[in-house]
This record gives sequence, C-alpha cells and structure tokens, in this order.
Amino acid sequence: MMLKIILSLILSSLVAAQAFDYSAFVTFHNSQGLSWTAKLHPSLDYTNQASLHIRCGHKNRPSTYPNPNGSSPPPARLLTASPPLSYSLTASFPKCLSLGVIRDQGQCGSCWAFSTMTSLSDRYCISKSTSTVTAQRDFSMEDVLECCTICGFSSKQGCNGGYMEGAFNWVQKTGVCTGDQPGSTSLCKNYFLSPSSNAKPAPACKKSCDATSSVTSYASNLYKTLGYKSLVGATISQTVINAQNAIMSRGSIVAAFDVYDDFFSYQKGVYVQTSGINEGGHAVRVVGWGVDSVSKLPYWIVANSWGTGWGIKGWFWMVRGTNNCNFEAEMIEGVMQ
Repeated sequence: MMLKIILSLILSSLVAAQAFDYSAFVTFHNSQGLSWTAKLHPSLDYTNQASLHIRCGHKNRPSTYPNPNGSSPPPARLLTASPPLSYSLTASFPKCLSLGVIRDQGQCGSCWAFSTMTSLSDRYCISKSTSTVTAQRDFSMEDVLECCTICGFSSKQGCNGGYMEGAFNWVQKTGVCTGDQPGSTSLCKNYFLSPSSNAKPAPACKKSCDATSSVTSYASNLYKTLGYKSLVGATISQTVINAQNAIMSRGSIVAAFDVYDDFFSYQKGVYVQTSGINEGGHAVRVVGWGVDSVSKLPYWIVANSWGTGWGIKGWFWMVRGTNNCNFEAEMIEGVMQ
C-alpha cells in the first residue's frame, strides 16, 4: 500500500507543474488498487479548472474573528464504553428527510452556507420531533449567502466563499428563514442558482420572501439558534470522539477540509489524498461513520453539495482519524434551542 501511495505522489509532482490531467490521473489511479476509485463525472467540467475551483468556498476565519460562544469543545459524552464501529443518522432517523437529501451549490462557492444550514435542518428535526410528530424545517442557504454580515465577504460576494462559524453566529444573532433548492413555493427564500447555470455573483440581501412563496412574512419566518461549538480536542483522537458523540447525541456536524485535484474525480471507497495541488477549502456535512470491509480503513460518512451526479450519489467516505486534508482540524456543531 505504501509503495502504491508513493507512486501516486510521484504522479502528483508531475501534474502539479502543469494543468492537472484528470483522464490520465483516473487511469493511473485506478490501476494502483488503492482505497478508493476515481471517475470523471459528467456533472463537472474537468476542462475548466476555474469551474472546479469555485466549488471550494470555505474560508478560514482569522484569529480575531468574534466567537462569543468560545472555542473549547463540549465535554465528550460517551453513550457507551466506546462509540460503535459504525453509525448513521440517516438509518437512525429515517423520518428526518433532510438527512438524506443531497443538494447542489452549482457554480458558486457557497459550500459554507449549504453545510451549515442543512446541518441545522437535520438537528431541528432530530431535536424537535416526537414519537408521533416529525418536525421538518429546511433552513435557507440563500438567506445566509445573501445577508450574513459576519461571514467574511462583502455585499453580493457570498459565492466567493465564507466562514462556517460566521453562518452559525449570524443565525444566532438575527435568525434565518426557511428555504431550499430552487422551485419550492412553500418556503420563504430558495437558492438562486440552478445546477446548470453559469457562475454569477450572489444576489443582494433582501429581507423578504420570494415573490412565488406562499410565506408572506420574512420576519415571522425567522428562527434563531443558540450558536455553535467547536469539536476540536487536544488530539485528533479526542476530536474524533467529540465528533462521534456530537453526531449520536445531537445530529449532523460540519467539517472543513483542503480539496486537492484528485478529490474532484472521487467515485467510491475511502478517500485518502494522493495527487494534485490544494485547490481551496471546502465545507461539508458529516452524518456518521463506519469501517470499510475491503480496505479495513475507518471513515466518516459525508454529504457533499455537488449534486447526486458526483461520488456515491453525492456522498463520500473520508478516512477517519488521520486528519487527512485537515478534515479533523475544524469540526463544529450548531447548537439548537
């Protein structure tokens, strides 16, 4: 396995000096018998590096960024002597529809808004539902994308990236309305960009619902949370335990990581970075974990926001416990009321 990874890293150094050749990479990578397989996905334009790069919209917040909730992680709350070998929120809460839905951010660096708001939708359902009533509420990615004033961008520039913490902080301070992908008429403010549209700036902030929406009052549609907490511990293993217990206890979490060229062609298996250069930061939603029966590698179950035509119908498995691509360096949870 180590020799195969070294060979792949040699390929990485060769392609880094020129435009990444995805076709050549897929052929070479799949011949090595590594823990994941690669594929060119029709939904992505591999001839346009800018169109790939714009899907990486997570920004690292500066050290001076206001964090009223504090950065120390909540204490690990072991539900058993140790977390189970595998766990999935989608299996544990099948009536919470948001858990199983894959969204598509399109040509906009809005992953930070998608990951945070969909995680809040998951947590709302899990925390508010009863044995007889399922509470569904989809929080608007668009509202945060347009209007968050503490997310690291100026007006109409949310597609250039933002802070996950900023999104959670903004919802705590101002509230967020309902919304989802384009097309719904029962929610307040839906996402502005269809998957097939070309990249364009985010709309200016508007404190009103869509004209097509049956929701008439933006202000009365807002929902506030209690903020967010970091799950990062003193060690990677402690971060993993914190994250596992947060998922089992309270619902999905969000994570940020570095995207390398090879990740765009992920098809299935446990992703371990092998080739390419760092194209930027990305924010995603984590709903569980497991151990691969083939490679024997532990992994996180992660929902991406590049549509169902990428990866495992929009999902991927990230190797767990090694901080691959800094995946375990920034994991946070939204705190519901």
